[in-house]
Amino acid sequence: MTSTTSTLDNLATAENRQALLNGVAGAVFIHDLKGQILEVNEQARHLYGMSDAEITPMSLLTDLSSESCSPTMFETYWQQAVAGQPQLFEWQARRPATGQIFEVEIHLKKIQLPANESEAFIVTNVRDINIRKQAEQERNRLLAEAERRAVLLQTASEIGRAASMILDVPELIETAVNLIRDRFDFYYVGLFLVELLPTSEQATLSQGEREVMEEWAVLKAGTGKAGKVQLARQHKLAVGGSSMIGWSVANHLARIALDVGEEAVRFKNPDLPLTRSEMALPLVSRDEALGALTVQSTLESAFSPEDITLLQTMADQLANAIKNAQLFERVAQAQQEAEQRLQEMQALQSFSQALAATLDLAEIIEIFCHRSQQQTDFGYLLVVLVQNGTERVELVHGVGLTTEELSMAQTGLSQIHAWRRVFHNGQTEHGAGLGLNENEGMAVITPIGVGKRPLGLVVAGNRSHETQIQPEQIKLLRTFIDQATLAIDNAGRYAASQRVARREALLKEITTKVRASTEVETILQTTVQEVSRAIGQGRAFIQLG
Repeated sequence: MTSTTSTLDNLATAENRQALLNGVAGAVFIHDLKGQILEVNEQARHLYGMSDAEITPMSLLTDLSSESCSPTMFETYWQQAVAGQPQLFEWQARRPATGQIFEVEIHLKKIQLPANESEAFIVTNVRDINIRKQAEQERNRLLAEAERRAVLLQTASEIGRAASMILDVPELIETAVNLIRDRFDFYYVGLFLVELLPTSEQATLSQGEREVMEEWAVLKAGTGKAGKVQLARQHKLAVGGSSMIGWSVANHLARIALDVGEEAVRFKNPDLPLTRSEMALPLVSRDEALGALTVQSTLESAFSPEDITLLQTMADQLANAIKNAQLFERVAQAQQEAEQRLQEMQALQSFSQALAATLDLAEIIEIFCHRSQQQTDFGYLLVVLVQNGTERVELVHGVGLTTEELSMAQTGLSQIHAWRRVFHNGQTEHGAGLGLNENEGMAVITPIGVGKRPLGLVVAGNRSHETQIQPEQIKLLRTFIDQATLAIDNAGRYAASQRVARREALLKEITTKVRASTEVETILQTTVQEVSRAIGQGRAFIQLG
């Protein structure tokens, strides 16, 4: 036995030393300054699963520590303890018999014996902190879950505030997907709404066949670059089809894939290659599936049960907000349409009153051009009237046209095939290249007629190819034309009656003057003079056979 051991024996009997060491909490090792284990307590033998004879020859560093531990770091701790500076540090211990690694806390302290100043020891106290570590980890996990739940609740609150303030559906869903993505650091968040669209498999319709419509979940908002790409190509998924979104909408249920590689019902999106977990949450309001929310993560098993519950609650809240916003939009649209109809009715009433105040054809056409162009919002409007029963142009008037274009319109009925076709078949046409200039924008040609008797046509359009003609514009234009047609017909009838009246008055006047003479030569001379004056000719003659 070494002199150090002799010194210990002098301090107390072996039995007393063990009783003393066993009373200390944790495993206790008595080392000499070089690191040789001199004695251990019962807790040390139990902690490492070894007998006293097995553990004493070993080294705390090389035999009882994990291979991943740094020898240099342990040597630093040891030297500082030898220098009289107590050391406390966490370490990874190893049980030699099983190779099991566990967490411990090591305390090194130098003990100097008063009776012999040359004798000193390092007392090593080792505490198993696995339970404490597990408790800390559990505490950290619970804290992280609490923080995540708080973020979820805060996000739900923010979406609720946005829903109460934003009544524009696109702005609402754009705000919602970005809030969810940013708060939870998700890989991608997208929102789909259900729309009725023509079936993609339908062939060209034959005459009389009705177009078949199907329900599609259409992407309306998506985060990041992938969202922009998919929105640009109008990404959509069939409701009830082979996708998590389609299944979720059709079944009004959430669908979660914690490992997308094993999920059978899923659309593999090439724009989102890093997705490992995906959740599709239906947007249901008043038992109606409005669409679905997709949440995707790059982590496997990324969604906890609490996440799923809170995100579904958030989706339900968002669905109600979208429904309310849609209802508000419909009410606002209905109100706008009602106001527009009222303005149109007032304009038509004013138009009718203006037409009723005149029987002059030129004035009627001028009133029609200005009033209808103002209400229908066309860039230009042209009226071409023809002589009764012919294609000869009688009157041309327009607004938004140059003098040269009005001159061209004089021959338009004979030069422009589409104009002539509309004039004869009485069917309205619209499209590109139907105006005076084929290179300009969209135009509509619509006939003017009474019964089957054509009176002319109206050409209205826009200079820009980007400005499309709406069905409402054509419908309103036809309403103005219908009102103007009666006034045009009445003006024509009035002009005809005036011509008949003038002719009868002239005949009466000539007859009266002729009857005032009894000589043939005088009668003939009077007749020639009156006829010449009536028809505005300087010369006239009568030839007797």
